[in-house]
Amino acid sequence: MLGVSAHSTDGSAATNDKQIAKVKAAGRGHSYADYVVEVAATDANPAAAAALSTDAPILFVSFDKSQAAHVDKYATVSEHFKSWPQGSAIITNASGNDLASTLLLASLFNRQIHITDVRSADDLELIDLSRSRGLNVTCDVSVYTLFADRLPAIDGLNKDVAPLWSKLSAIDCFTIGALPAQVLKSLNVDGVNPGTLGYQVALPLLYTAVAEGRLQSTDIVERFCKAPRRIFGLPEQPETYVEIHQDRLAHVPATANDLTWFADLSSKPVRCVVHRVVMRGKTVFLDGKFYDDATAEPMGRDLGYVLRTMSSGPSGKQLAQGASAGMLGISTAAAGAPRDIAAAPLSPAPVTKVADAEVADEADAQRPASPTATDLASSALIKGSAIERPLRENRLADVLARYGNVNPFYMKHVLSVRQFTREDFHLLFAVAQEMRTAVQRSGQLPILKGRVMAAVFYEPSSRTSSSFQAAMLRLGGQVFTANSETSSVAKGETLEDTIRTFGSYADVITLRHPQPGSVQGAARFANVPLINAGDGIGEHPSQAMLDTFTIREELGTVNGLVITLIGDLKNGRTVHSLARIISQYKNVTLNYVSPESLGMPS
Repeated sequence: MLGVSAHSTDGSAATNDKQIAKVKAAGRGHSYADYVVEVAATDANPAAAAALSTDAPILFVSFDKSQAAHVDKYATVSEHFKSWPQGSAIITNASGNDLASTLLLASLFNRQIHITDVRSADDLELIDLSRSRGLNVTCDVSVYTLFADRLPAIDGLNKDVAPLWSKLSAIDCFTIGALPAQVLKSLNVDGVNPGTLGYQVALPLLYTAVAEGRLQSTDIVERFCKAPRRIFGLPEQPETYVEIHQDRLAHVPATANDLTWFADLSSKPVRCVVHRVVMRGKTVFLDGKFYDDATAEPMGRDLGYVLRTMSSGPSGKQLAQGASAGMLGISTAAAGAPRDIAAAPLSPAPVTKVADAEVADEADAQRPASPTATDLASSALIKGSAIERPLRENRLADVLARYGNVNPFYMKHVLSVRQFTREDFHLLFAVAQEMRTAVQRSGQLPILKGRVMAAVFYEPSSRTSSSFQAAMLRLGGQVFTANSETSSVAKGETLEDTIRTFGSYADVITLRHPQPGSVQGAARFANVPLINAGDGIGEHPSQAMLDTFTIREELGTVNGLVITLIGDLKNGRTVHSLARIISQYKNVTLNYVSPESLGMPS
């Protein structure tokens, strides 16, 4: 559901504007999954393909001569690399000598490239070697290639899967791919729609590998959800997730189409059952059955118009060295009361929601992350030997574009969390993820170069004051500070006069004051945005936003959590703001524990 590559209606790849228009027309209002239209490279269309990149933002370079649209000459690949817009995705199924030549050309033209449907450990080793030498290359392997030892023998598929599993760390993404259809073709099976194959098989196979100790749950979430979103810039899908019974032994029904190509399933059960698939809040699959046309509404969208500039996934080496703190594993949910929590020991036959940190009601099913996030454990968050790649500043604009190009924070005072909706916070957190990724990769994201912040603190502060200053400096701006002892306040200057004066010096003011409501009063005299950094026992909105962001990053979601606030709730300005933000999420239980005299204000 995170985006599939769409071809023309006869199954071949689109190579010209008429075919692409046909694909888009067929998908509009009729697709049950989100999709991205790609243009196929041929020896005859380098210039024409580049002209179609707006409508079909992925270039697919096929070396498979059984496909009508393919390339025969490396000179053609060179021409495509030369003319295809920088930053737009290039995918190829090159292998062997074709892969080596394609990687060389990608290096010469400084192109990022994604290798799809990798089927040999030798190709993975070459990809990993190229990555270690600085080439921006990512790859995917079909789930079924990893389990080829359980499939019928077909040309080009090695049934010795041990070498592939030994190179798991080099694999960025898992995919479904064309392998089920190729097996059907080799078996001369008719009357089965290849598009329905594998839905009962892919996740069960992977979770069987988890039970066998060959994979971890976080590997599945990362490679199936977060990494594709991050690499191809796929947008988040609100309220979209998959629920599974992770520990249940599964026997695929004898009537299932999957047994026509994966007969081994009837004798060797798997450990996982897909319970439900929800897309944008609507159930599209439940307990082995798709909702039919009478009850299902085609909700698939063309994602090409929101596709971000191609990014990079963490290398397999990075994944092998450990997941980042922001990476959600698998979130378990008690039957009948779904909720997302951090990875935890599984009880017998739990219902598990495979969720990206941004999708399971954000929908936090994730960043995934993620991908992804978005999103959104990025390669910058995982310490390793992979090549650091700068994040383009326009990724922030891309985030805004996904939210309708409406910025609720632009030139606004930030005085109370009551000013903002949950959707506003989602946007803020998405931007924060992108900024964090950029800063951790490059040390700085100079989008505020030439801007000045006044840090005005009438109370002692270390973390809040330092964090505001560090943020401004990391974004390329400058800071000056003032407090009640070193400013004209010591000579009797009023807060209003101080704010008026500093507003003429700075582009933004952060203010901490011991008197509740003082920041709101000062905002009336500010001609630049004013941020409440704490006003007595009133509110501390920025701290509460950071706390909520951290909960999402660590646990994957705020929805469905039980959160207990303990201590002096009457005078704790941070908990006042935090409780108001958290209460905007779904199915959250807030417990207050304090002496009666220090209880939470109404």
